[in-house]
Amino acid sequence: MNKGIDMTSLSSLWTSGRHVVAGLVATAVLASCSESLAPEAELEIAAARWAERGGPDYEFVLDRTCECLVVGPVRLTVQDGDVHGAEALEGSSAPGTHPDPEQFPTIDELFAQLRAAAAAGPVRFEVAFDHTLGHPVSVDVDISEQIADEELLFEVRDLVLHERLEVRARPTGCGRGATLDHIEIENQEGDLVADSEHGLGGEVGAGIAIGEDASRSCRSTCGT
Repeated sequence: MNKGIDMTSLSSLWTSGRHVVAGLVATAVLASCSESLAPEAELEIAAARWAERGGPDYEFVLDRTCECLVVGPVRLTVQDGDVHGAEALEGSSAPGTHPDPEQFPTIDELFAQLRAAAAAGPVRFEVAFDHTLGHPVSVDVDISEQIADEELLFEVRDLVLHERLEVRARPTGCGRGATLDHIEIENQEGDLVADSEHGLGGEVGAGIAIGEDASRSCRSTCGT
């Protein structure tokens, strides 16, 4: 027996279909917006994160492929914003050596290289950034297919920030033979991280002898 069309079911099916199509369109639009984020914008977001959460003292492994004297992984030590130490690691072109630190960039200088590349309108700009500190972790950039050896191809890993500590000492007595009987150590934020009266050990807590030259610095404190 030929049954009639259930108009209620047909209407429900049509409504569900419209919702599915709308959802697919919205997903496609969001994906398109995400993919169309300009390299400069993504770069500046990461740079701002590094400026906020990074610091002037740190170490990291830079593994780059380039026309360089040393290719491959090199551990770099940065102090006061400059590279002060370099050690070529296993897998590099010169393992166990200590190349000139001036040959290598800091994280800030890597950001500068990426800014220049992004502004040049590269044919390929594939960069991944660390979600916590913001520094680049994987870079594959080709500025022009017509130019050789202008690519940026490197990885950054094992980045460790070095916290600066400030030592404050309170002298007992003045002149030759004075001692420092109380030492406090503060981090960059000014928080007390160690105190000789609270667990630094008997040797420090008992006092550190200072000589005649050092004792001069405490005379103003002692009033002499």
